[in-house]
Amino acid sequence: MKRDVFIIIFFFAIILFLYRDLIQTFYQQDEWHTLGTLRAEGISYIFSGPSLTGLLLLENRPLARLTNLVLFGQFPLNIIPLFLFSTFFHTINSYLLYKIAYRFIRNHFFSALVVLFFIFNATSKQAVLWFGASTGTLPAVSFILLSILFFLNFLHSKKTFYLIGSVITLSISLGFKENALFLFLLFPFVEFVYFISKKNKVKVSRFSFFFLFLGILIFVLKFLSLFFTVTSNTRYIGSEVSGGLLRLVWAAITYPFESLSQIIIPGEIIFPLSRKVTEIIFPYFEPTGYAGIISEQIIVEFISVLAASLFILPILFFLFSRKEKWPIIFSFPFYLLAFIPFIVLIKPNGYLESRYYYLPAAPLVLIIGMGFQGFFGGLKRITNNIKLSLPIYSVTLFLIGFYLIMNAGFIQDQISFLKERGAIQRHILSEILVKHPIIAQREVIYIESDHSFIVPNNPLPFQNGIGYTLLVVYAYKNNTDRLNPFLLDNFFWKLGNQGYFEKNGQGFGFFTDLTKLKEEIANEKFKKENITAFRYNSEKNEIYDITREIQKKL
Repeated sequence: MKRDVFIIIFFFAIILFLYRDLIQTFYQQDEWHTLGTLRAEGISYIFSGPSLTGLLLLENRPLARLTNLVLFGQFPLNIIPLFLFSTFFHTINSYLLYKIAYRFIRNHFFSALVVLFFIFNATSKQAVLWFGASTGTLPAVSFILLSILFFLNFLHSKKTFYLIGSVITLSISLGFKENALFLFLLFPFVEFVYFISKKNKVKVSRFSFFFLFLGILIFVLKFLSLFFTVTSNTRYIGSEVSGGLLRLVWAAITYPFESLSQIIIPGEIIFPLSRKVTEIIFPYFEPTGYAGIISEQIIVEFISVLAASLFILPILFFLFSRKEKWPIIFSFPFYLLAFIPFIVLIKPNGYLESRYYYLPAAPLVLIIGMGFQGFFGGLKRITNNIKLSLPIYSVTLFLIGFYLIMNAGFIQDQISFLKERGAIQRHILSEILVKHPIIAQREVIYIESDHSFIVPNNPLPFQNGIGYTLLVVYAYKNNTDRLNPFLLDNFFWKLGNQGYFEKNGQGFGFFTDLTKLKEEIANEKFKKENITAFRYNSEKNEIYDITREIQKKL
């Protein structure tokens, strides 16, 4: 018990130190949409969205929405509760992974050491850094790991209590996110091979049959609802995507294999390396402008496959040199099946989005841990000479420390970027509120800038529609429900959207194009007196009120 408390405190201290500056960041993108929807829908937000079938399948992630209701709804524009939530659940996940690792490795030092790979993993950092994703991803993984621990205890003791606990925690995980769906396949398979490896007999329980049937049924329903409804314009592989079924099969094969190296080697290394390789091998693509695309997609995947091929051989050697094969039989299917919820996703480049690696990193850590155990065990058998073995141990630990520090640097670089951008965004919004604190019954906001961000005519450094962000800020700051119809409409959420609308007696417009603004006035949509105008100087990060200047031009 004392050791467990020490491990939790140890992991929490490391995570707090590693992510300490995350508390100084700000909302990145989807957080604004969550705030707006919460403001407009209130408590009904928890169950809004999907059909009755979708509700039964927990497609709306009700527990994640409930978490959002508390963290975003009760603490709007306050990062501290979200920071504590992310670091707390990252700690819990690390501790649960340590408990699973110890069941297989039976060595506290190695178990804690390999969990550091999970804590410091730069490839999956988005799961902790992005509050828009962390409220669903982090607790979902917590209950997946809990469900696995319960199920492992059930296999060992055959006590129904553990089986019930496993099913309950799996169901809770689905309430946060659908990542746990792969457990419907993993548990029956694991139980089947457990008896073969441990007791040399074939046995399949009624639970496994039922669980497998239920899992297949859920997969079919979700597959039909997704594959045949998404369009070629979404980030999902669907029936309208060319060769959709073949692409799904290909993703199921390639995603786990490529990710074997991508989880170990962060994109901060592979992307620059692939760019250099492209410049050397395909220099003729540089003048065409396609070198970047080829580098980020084709070459990144090629390097990932090559690196995975190099990793897999020593890993397999050390794993299969183990006397006890059961941990291997569990960990490899865990890793492979963990990608099932993600095979419907279309990669933006050679990597999946960062947060999708958070769950697969857990079984890969178990595999690495057993590999280390095999390596050091083999080293101990080969040489009992302390003078010879001590330098090898020292060099190995030095390389591990260097690797962890390197990953920590990548995480810190990303946090520093988010921190800097967050400070800029906070200043912009505070200046707008100071210069124009109250939103009028008919409000038109015009903003121009010396620079466009992300897309043309996006005058401020925000990743989502500025009009929507302003609606959210004014709705909470003025404590008004008049803006709710615009928050539900989502028109101003999309980057670049501008226009003027009236809903329930409230008028709101947002423009970045002066010509478009003049056209709307000419069409008598509103008067120039309704306009509040700002100019943003990106070099000085200053907002200037230019309302009179713009009104004179109109």
